[in-house]
Amino acid sequence: MGLFSKLFGKKEPEKQQEFINKDFLEIFEKRKNDPNSCERAPTADDVFVRIESITPRMSMCLDNDICRNISVSRLRGYNMIAIPKDKWDEALTKKQVIDNNNWIIDETARLNNIGIAQEKDNDIDGAISTYETNIKLGGNALHSYDRLIILYHKRGDFENEKRIIKLKINKFGDDDLSLKKRLDKLNGVAPVKIYPQKANVYIKIDITLGKRYEDAVKGLPEFNFYYDIKEDETAISYMSRHSEFCKREDLAIIWDVEKEMKDLVDMATKYENQYMYDKAADVYERIIAEEYINTTPYESLRKIYAASKLMDDEIRVLNRAINHFTKLECRQKEHVLKLATKYNKLSFAQERIDNQQSISYYNGACVLYKHYKKVDDWKLRLEKLQKK
Repeated sequence: MGLFSKLFGKKEPEKQQEFINKDFLEIFEKRKNDPNSCERAPTADDVFVRIESITPRMSMCLDNDICRNISVSRLRGYNMIAIPKDKWDEALTKKQVIDNNNWIIDETARLNNIGIAQEKDNDIDGAISTYETNIKLGGNALHSYDRLIILYHKRGDFENEKRIIKLKINKFGDDDLSLKKRLDKLNGVAPVKIYPQKANVYIKIDITLGKRYEDAVKGLPEFNFYYDIKEDETAISYMSRHSEFCKREDLAIIWDVEKEMKDLVDMATKYENQYMYDKAADVYERIIAEEYINTTPYESLRKIYAASKLMDDEIRVLNRAINHFTKLECRQKEHVLKLATKYNKLSFAQERIDNQQSISYYNGACVLYKHYKKVDDWKLRLEKLQKK
């Protein structure tokens, strides 16, 4: 079908092309000059709408067939279009909802910013009033909820603090167990804490998540300390110029391992927030058996055993943590100094190690060396326990 057929809705006549163009221009101009030109006359069930008044946002709310009719009518030179009233009203309703939601988003951000400014000016009454107004809008004013909880608590206004916590839970759900714990505390509800009676030591794992992580890091393209980086060039810019550092698939194994680790930590944390320290301890035992590369789970498990009066198990966890992170740091140090020597960056690497600064690459995604300061605290705690 040719252009003539699309625009005029009929078969192209047998004429010379110049006559077709002439006819088209004459008809098109006639329609454009008639402010009420329309492909079909509106009926009682239609609305008569000026095409140029239909905004892009309104077009998004109309169904596809009507949008196509609008486009064709515009190409044919018409200024008006007849749209079924029920379809137009439906689109108006959709647009009103979208406009209202967009207004709420903008207004929520505006009020948050006003509240922040008022707090900086020490106008706490004004900030509270602004944040209260904000949460009444019904938007995702998370900042306003959080600040109201803090400000009411600082004032000792615990009734209003409880009110805002309940509103936040109703708005965002009860996944944040710390809120429920805070509410219980404000209501004087004593938590039922379940501590382990004994440790359930996790069985030995042949290939741990920690080992998989270390192997994955060593399997990445060799870190060259950016030895040939240009003056004033950033590390990110340097890596983007070297294709060997830009393969996301190289990081896939690391991301998978980190996700498995995070899932375990999240599970243990959830049990802790529910005061189910016995179940949390079981998960933490699994985590340290996996030779996790972060010190936090080891410290959390140590504290649980300390609170449970399981001194022998606390000592066991301390010895294991000290041994694990001491050896891990030594392996990292050996690997980094070997690479630094190869790329003539030994003094740089040694200086960072001496200053207990970490060495990483892939924009910090992979840690090649880290000093685990927590080991010193654990040694002091172990010495104290062994004197008992």
